[in-house]
Amino acid sequence: MQCSEEAEKKILRENLSASQKPNEIGDIATGLKARDFKESQSDPQVLDVFEKWSACMAQKGYHYAEPQDASKDGRWKDSGQSTAEAIKAEVTPAEIQTAIAEVECVRKTNMLGISFAIEAEYEKKDIEKNAEALNKLKAQNDQAARNIDRLWAQSG
Repeated sequence: MQCSEEAEKKILRENLSASQKPNEIGDIATGLKARDFKESQSDPQVLDVFEKWSACMAQKGYHYAEPQDASKDGRWKDSGQSTAEAIKAEVTPAEIQTAIAEVECVRKTNMLGISFAIEAEYEKKDIEKNAEALNKLKAQNDQAARNIDRLWAQSG
């Protein structure tokens, strides 16, 4: 048995049913989070604030349909990539000026406040719908924390 498998068994598998996988419940939470974000991005209120943000950027001479487009602009340092070349690249004055404009437009439109509030609404609904599974996840995490404390105490 590899070290990671032994650790998983000692930390996570205690108190799980024989058919249950350690990450099965956690996968539900991760899936809900991803789905809620995706759905929030197509919510009419979020689309409206993105449109206002885009108009603000256009007034400043930058043309992006939505905020994600700005960060993926191929002219910028990493363009959403984590390659060695991208990390070593110098930040250009044009990139700095675009970032300043972007922050100004985010503030002017309250884009983050609105988009986070809408995403939170989706999350609250899913928390209510999936309370039983999420409570199981909390219990599983609490048990894992107790197991870690116990193993730590035994080790030293």
